Amino acid sequence: SIIDAIALVIDATKLIQAQTAECLALIGILFPQPNRLIVILNKIDLLPSSSQIEYQNALDSAIKTVKSALKSTCIQFVDTPIIPISALNDSCFDFLRHSMAEIGFKAHSDRSQSRKPNNSQLSTIPSQNTSQSNPFILSIDHCFPRKGQGLIFTGTMLRGTLNVGDFLDIPLSQQFETRRVKSIEIFRTSTSSISSGDRAAVCLTSVPLSIDSERMLACSPGALKPTRLLVLLAKKIRFHKSPIRSRMRFHISVGHAIQFANVTFVKPLCLKSNLEAFYGALESNKSMHSMKCAGNAADLVRTTESLMRNYAFQLVAELEDETEDEVPTFALIELEKHVVCVHQSIVIGSRLDLESSSKRMCRLAFYGESLLSDHGNFDELEEPGSGRDIRDLLRIGNVKERKGMVDRIDKSDANLVVVRGLVQKQGTIDPFVGLRVCCVTENDDESERSVLWYGIIQKLFGKSGKILVEIEKNATQEQNDSVVTTNQPVLLRFCKEHYYWKQDTPNNSAKPHSHQYQITQPSFIYNFNLINT
Repeated sequence: SIIDAIALVIDATKLIQAQTAECLALIGILFPQPNRLIVILNKIDLLPSSSQIEYQNALDSAIKTVKSALKSTCIQFVDTPIIPISALNDSCFDFLRHSMAEIGFKAHSDRSQSRKPNNSQLSTIPSQNTSQSNPFILSIDHCFPRKGQGLIFTGTMLRGTLNVGDFLDIPLSQQFETRRVKSIEIFRTSTSSISSGDRAAVCLTSVPLSIDSERMLACSPGALKPTRLLVLLAKKIRFHKSPIRSRMRFHISVGHAIQFANVTFVKPLCLKSNLEAFYGALESNKSMHSMKCAGNAADLVRTTESLMRNYAFQLVAELEDETEDEVPTFALIELEKHVVCVHQSIVIGSRLDLESSSKRMCRLAFYGESLLSDHGNFDELEEPGSGRDIRDLLRIGNVKERKGMVDRIDKSDANLVVVRGLVQKQGTIDPFVGLRVCCVTENDDESERSVLWYGIIQKLFGKSGKILVEIEKNATQEQNDSVVTTNQPVLLRFCKEHYYWKQDTPNNSAKPHSHQYQITQPSFIYNFNLINT
């Protein structure tokens, strides 16, 4: 983070308002480090002051209320300094300046210390700091023309280093265009390069003055791509009291951009041990990624994709409050328009259409770190099945279970059994041919079930909804005779995967959501210790 400290200004006469709570929630999300917040209690001259005692009591009460709110918001705010000030008293600002300088110095020291590699990291750090291995990202907030020079862009370097003469990608006219850096200034002083945390003005070559480009990201050529699909590790903001349901529309904040999006919440269907292994591998790759280069996310994205291919994801009706043992929830974000998102950046979902001032509610609903995104152009959106869409990767669906009974054993072949009750009389069996079924012992506790035998669905048997199942051949003929009996319970478990997407016509009129279903069987589907079943 390029932020050293945060100053939160609170009106002493109104104290904690709805927007104050939202600010505290944002600080907790974006700035989790402790002892980096200063609370400025402003307008203390407007407190009741008929007597010195009354004034002091009012001030003490205001400070106590703010401290209580900070403590209940987040543990990291417990020791936050609260500095009363008034525009009518200059002496109040001396302590404020001292406190801000102290916090800023400590933050700068901590960041400098964290950048020093230890012995175990020395062998993993590249010897050259090229734009290819360490791409830069410049957050642009304003642009203006300068006579004789062209269009000037002002912004802050988020990561990497930018030199005069370097090429950068900048989104102009709804597409990325590559331009060369003509000159750089820091507070009207020319410089040859800028690095992370520097605020500067950058002049680019061949940029039309008519371009109105503000609040955007510029980067090394090819470092960022536009996206309309994001996958987040979603966490609910506990101050938001309204339900957060799948397929609801939210305002999604990605960098400078705020877009409407449909949000689908899912949870991984897997063993807890496998889930822990997934997190371990993901954190390990994040750590290795941060050691090697802070900007190049291609390797981490590929690793994350390969990990997530091994899991199926079950639809979640509503995002719940997070608990320690809770299986994490992922959010699939389907944006209305393309945005540029930095990998591993924080994305926030909110309901800005709610009236926070009148109902005193927090409009911020959930947040998460971006894990995956699609890689399209501004004018296209890949459809599921193309192999490039992250909705194909996630395998989102619901776990279904059907129960049947062994009707009889085939007289000519003891490895074939007839099962009733798994399909309807007039139903189709085509999606289920080749799927695996199992015969289990009857037990109310699913974790105590044991599998007697497995079989493969072959075809329909007659016209009454019965099917023919071939018992897997790892059992001998004698074993089958002793194990397979009539009226044994037979289970069919499968994932009914869902794909949702919008198809845009040439005139950009949106069609209704299309649906496509696919029946699959993950390898772990018959483990009865599965999470979320």
